[in-house]
Amino acid sequence: MNATNFVRLKILHRVSAALVAVLLVATAAGAQSIPALLVLPEEVAAADPGLVRWRAELMTERDRLRAQSASHNARCRAVQDGTALEGECAASRSQFNAAVNQHIERSRIFNSRAEAPVRQVKFQKLLQSHKGDDHYVAIDAPLVNDPSNRNAYEYGRVLHQFDVGKSERYQRDLHTYCNIFVWDVTRAMKAEIPLMKANEIEGWLHSKGKDQGWRRIDPRGAQEMSDKGRPTIAVWKNLGFDKEGHPMHGHVSMIRPGSVGDPRGDAIAAAGASPVDASHMKKDFRRDDVQYWYHD
Repeated sequence: MNATNFVRLKILHRVSAALVAVLLVATAAGAQSIPALLVLPEEVAAADPGLVRWRAELMTERDRLRAQSASHNARCRAVQDGTALEGECAASRSQFNAAVNQHIERSRIFNSRAEAPVRQVKFQKLLQSHKGDDHYVAIDAPLVNDPSNRNAYEYGRVLHQFDVGKSERYQRDLHTYCNIFVWDVTRAMKAEIPLMKANEIEGWLHSKGKDQGWRRIDPRGAQEMSDKGRPTIAVWKNLGFDKEGHPMHGHVSMIRPGSVGDPRGDAIAAAGASPVDASHMKKDFRRDDVQYWYHD
């Protein structure tokens, strides 16, 4: 046993049983920590009882590891170097480390398996919430896409999961939420337009958007880019003011895959006064002073 491993062993002999849940395990690859297990929402537990049993087994295993650690500490805490008991304690700690490493791996596999359904439940709860503050909570969508795999099919799947026409998150009340929808979709497409008002989005695109990969394009080009799976938007800055002198709201929509040259204009999905999964520019905007941008 070299000096480094001997020092590690002596330290591990004195690990407190109360700290086993965050135990550092000395291995050739370095220290590892036992990951916390994902908590299963009721919806996930009901849909997949196997995950419930699996998690319970892991929790039982953690209790057993705590007991083993306590037993080892009680026996080996005051062991003297060079004695027969020192060798037995070294072997005991080695076996315990192996058991903990196996438990860590099983815990990681469990979390990997549970992550998708847990994320899906959280996602749906936010989509169906219309509480004021929840609108401004970032959504971690189950389906995401990045520049390495852009195509119309994947882009369409990302858009479809938000179900903008029915999800409570985007339904109009005293306010409209076109900007929230665009924020959600562009985050899922790894081309995030930060949360801001529609009028501010137009300014952001000109001042900072180009550095973030956004490029301005004409209407036909916007549909072509969308059909290639590139996140594409239409944005209108409202230059008007209401009776009290406050700036009026603009509008922003996602350009969705569709048909280039459609007489109804580019295909869109949008929140706003009437959230809709599939419509067209001439119905949604009804104006010509609209800017089109895509993410390269």
